[in-house]
Order: sequence, then C-alpha cells, then structure tokens
Amino acid sequence: KFSEKCILVLGENIRPNTYEVPYSLSCDFNSYGGQNIRLPLWYHEIDWYNSNIGTIKIQEIEENLINYGSTTSSEISLKKDCIAIFNNQEGTRMDTLRRIKKIMKFDAYGKPFKKWFDDGWNYNSKIEKMKDYKFNLCPENSLYPGYYTEKCFHSKLAGCVPIYFADNYVLEDWIFIKNKKERI
Repeated sequence: KFSEKCILVLGENIRPNTYEVPYSLSCDFNSYGGQNIRLPLWYHEIDWYNSNIGTIKIQEIEENLINYGSTTSSEISLKKDCIAIFNNQEGTRMDTLRRIKKIMKFDAYGKPFKKWFDDGWNYNSKIEKMKDYKFNLCPENSLYPGYYTEKCFHSKLAGCVPIYFADNYVLEDWIFIKNKKERI
C-alpha cells in the first residue's frame, strides 16, 4: 500500500489499479473514480511548449504533418518498400511481418533481427532511417483501449505510411492531435 501522496506514472499497458496507488497518470481511459488521469505514452514524446522536455519539437510536427501526403510519385519511387523497427516479438506483429515479406521487400531493425542503426538507437536515427521507406510496419505490442505509443506518430513524421493497428479508440487521440495543432 502506498501513501496518499503517491502518484504512479505508467507508460506501459498496465492497469493503474493493479498497484493500489491513490493517484495515477496512465494510458487508461478509465478514471478509476477520479484517481487516474489519462496521459498516453505518445504524449510524453512531444515538447508541447518549447521547454526542451520531450523528444519531438512542436515545430517538427507542424512542418512534417501539415505537408503529410504531399510527396510526389517520383519521390516515392526512389524510396525502399518497408521498414520494421521493434524489439518485442509480439505474435500478431511477427505474423504481419511474415505476410508482408511475401509481397514486398523490407528491412528490419531491433532485437529479433540482431540489427541496429550504425549510430546507435535514438529518436533522430530512427526517423532518419524511416525517411528512406514508403511504409513502416509499426503495430502496437498489445491491444487495449488507450494504449498508443509513438510508433504511428514517428512514421508520419518520417513521411512513411504506417502499417499500424490498435483498437478503435485510437482515433480519439488523432482527433486530439488535429485539434491541438489547429490551436497552435
């Protein structure tokens, strides 16, 4: 049992009431009687207020997402087919990867493939690598309402078409991003 001043911050797909804490910030839509505030993992990635907290600068979102989809067919033809970047060998993800191999060429990075970027493993190298591809296989590790990570978001910032799946509530977050961007 935790003290009444404890606030649990969860980034993974775990229910906050599992820990019996008085307050939590998590991806969960459930407020658990006012004890939980929804704060999805992808939200942590963005420096919303130019405070140098967060990996993705708000200007980067404005520059890359406003023009998303404006790539010409000749630019697309120069790109490789598909990239996959992940460490968790979740079953549906691996099955999707096997199916994609049958219809297009792809490069894969991460633990299951024992292949890493030349300059390490960070946000900038990930985005730069994805810019060379048409598609990015980026499904979530698990499906649960509210659990949405940076995967789809990173694809869009790199100019890739995400091959993504999550539960149907993911649209709630994308509507939020669209409305937030319009207010900036």
